[in-house]
Amino acid sequence: MIASAAALLATAAGLAAWAGTVLVGAPLGLAAALAGALNALPVALLCLGAALFALGWLPQAALPVGVLPAAGGYLLQLLAESFGWPPLGGPALAVRPRRGCPSGTGGLARSRGAARRGRRPRRARGRPLRPSGPARLTARQLARGRSSPIGFG
Repeated sequence: MIASAAALLATAAGLAAWAGTVLVGAPLGLAAALAGALNALPVALLCLGAALFALGWLPQAALPVGVLPAAGGYLLQLLAESFGWPPLGGPALAVRPRRGCPSGTGGLARSRGAARRGRRPRRARGRPLRPSGPARLTARQLARGRSSPIGFG
């Protein structure tokens, strides 16, 4: 009963999103709007299952345990992106750089000679890229405790 209500609510949200895009003339089809809205349904069903488990196990814990899958997944994704953790799927699901831009060059295109030899350009090989100009803090500024190159920190 509750799962079908969640599916109905997600479908209504997808239809409302599609109607809004039609109203303003945005290029979003009905199938894409419904797919986007129904994309959250598995997480909602997982939260529902966790809450029902907690209700039978310890009724006072039904709300925190029911919220845990969604909040925990969001927090895990936020921390992983913030700290640059590797993807959870392992190397099989990791996004690899395009052929013309090897990892470690910050997305800079290779020079022709380096591309022919199959390596990074000389200026970036073996050391991290640093910003140039005013975005780079000097050692003296860091020793003074400045955290911003323009003096706000």
